[in-house]
Amino acid sequence: MPNNNRHHYSSAFRCVSSTCLLLLVLQVVLVLGSWIVRTIDPASTIRSLMSGEGIRWYIGHFASLLASPLLVDMLLCALAYGVWTKGGMSRVCQDVRRGEQLSYRRHHALYAAAVVWAVLLLLTAWLTLSPHALLLSVTGTLADSSFSRGLIPLLAFAFTFSSMAYGLSAGILRSWHDVMHAMCRGLSAWAPAIVLYLFATQGYHALCYVCAW
Repeated sequence: MPNNNRHHYSSAFRCVSSTCLLLLVLQVVLVLGSWIVRTIDPASTIRSLMSGEGIRWYIGHFASLLASPLLVDMLLCALAYGVWTKGGMSRVCQDVRRGEQLSYRRHHALYAAAVVWAVLLLLTAWLTLSPHALLLSVTGTLADSSFSRGLIPLLAFAFTFSSMAYGLSAGILRSWHDVMHAMCRGLSAWAPAIVLYLFATQGYHALCYVCAW
């Protein structure tokens, strides 16, 4: 079984790696192509990334273009994934689904995780369903509200804290250092997706600049 898991991860990693390489090659082609088109036809609406203006735009906006809510959501989900898997919640959910008998300590740990979920759900309900709730929009709805914009971070925090409660109660996570290690393992597992995001986002914005979109 472990060999199958490593093979599956290796295949996924090679797929992401090949996609990143393709995006890198396409971006090089975009840079050279925009320079060639601009050289042949100076009146073209195509903007060159090798011009002074293009270089200033690329360097000056590099970090701001990559910094987006999607990147933050991915990082938070990676942290939650690490605690969910290394804290034992993913394993106990599989055991419950298969109908396996749980030890008293694992039952107690599940109750601790359920309490965390209950507290977070009650707090969320109070912040969204009560009159003049803080997370509603100015029109009093959930559409385009603080709640809808922060839904993924809220879910990531819920999974992180409930998994942390389970792991600590079950004795799988014995200290804060174990929790930090679990979070870092989550970032490591999500690293290929994050790198793919960086390549894809920068390539997309470079294309938008060249085409003046």
